[in-house]
Amino acid sequence: MWIGDRDPCAGEPLRRLENSIFGVYPEERSKMRGLCAILIFLFGAIAVGCDMNPFNNALGTGIIEGKVVKASDGTPIQSASVLTDPVVRADTTIVTDRNGVFIIQDVPANSYKVHIFHEEYTLVTLDVEVTKGSTVKPLIVLGALVAAQSDSG
Repeated sequence: MWIGDRDPCAGEPLRRLENSIFGVYPEERSKMRGLCAILIFLFGAIAVGCDMNPFNNALGTGIIEGKVVKASDGTPIQSASVLTDPVVRADTTIVTDRNGVFIIQDVPANSYKVHIFHEEYTLVTLDVEVTKGSTVKPLIVLGALVAAQSDSG
């Protein structure tokens, strides 16, 4: 039982206690929320604008522009998947166009293994060296067809 007619831990006294502990009154809270929203936006914009690449871009960038063809007759292979190790574009799937061509721009200068695969052919891996301002143009020849497997037991 409380002395007096109000519980000191409820309502307005509690809000005043919170305000005095945290040092912020309701009208200042809305200003701080707006300021926080602006700061979050600015930090996000800075993070997007900054180069988050794990490679040292002081070494510059180059381009890998390759062509994938069939060994049997040299015709282009469309929809072959291209991956680099280390990964250059984690957020993008790189595939060859109808002319068998793929282009990876803004590749940090480094040594890479380029893996090319298509469901009808065996995986091909080649080593490439990208230097500042260079365009590496490998011709990738996919030769052996992947053998179809049957379930005859």
